[in-house]
Parts: sequence; structure tokens; C-alpha cells
Amino acid sequence: FPVTIGGHGTVGEVVSIKDGSIAIGSPDGLEKVVVWDNNTVMRKGQQNINPSEVTVGDRIVVIGAPSEQGTIQARMIRVFDAEEGELPFLPKMMRRKDSKNF
Repeated sequence: FPVTIGGHGTVGEVVSIKDGSIAIGSPDGLEKVVVWDNNTVMRKGQQNINPSEVTVGDRIVVIGAPSEQGTIQARMIRVFDAEEGELPFLPKMMRRKDSKNF
């Protein structure tokens, strides 16, 4: 964890947010960095959202492409609130052991 989706995406918990990027954390301390631009679609539930609405602790699913800098250039980011409980599509072995959110 984070889980790589065919080399072109990831799933994980937001551990930090900086100008135009989100770090997704894993139990072993590794992080994936996801970047977005004006063409990236961000959704929470049925609503489009702005990047400012993503918060640390949210869980996200990212579809994108790897960049030369080692980040993932997001085409779509789907956001789930930390309070929403477990993500139903993650197998138990992929859930963070130290998080109540997975």
C-alpha cells in the first residue's frame, strides 16, 4: 500500500497536500506523489470538487499516468471521506493496519 493500479494509478490515504500535489501514504512508510492540473477531474460522491476540498486523512483512488519525475499525473481523482468507513473494493490485505479508515 499504496496500491498501484497497472502502473497508472494508486489507492491510498492522503498524508500531505502541497501546491498541486498529494502524497499518498503506506504502512511501510513509502509514499506515492500524485500531481494534478486543470484537466484532472476530481469527484467526491456525485459532485465535482476543487483540489482545496481534499484533506489529509481522505482516501483517494487515482487514475493517471506515470511522469518522468516519478509522480503520477492524475487524470481522475475520486475522494472518499475518512468518516465513510472502509473502502469496499480493497481486499483486507491491502488495507492499512494502522488506520481505522481502511
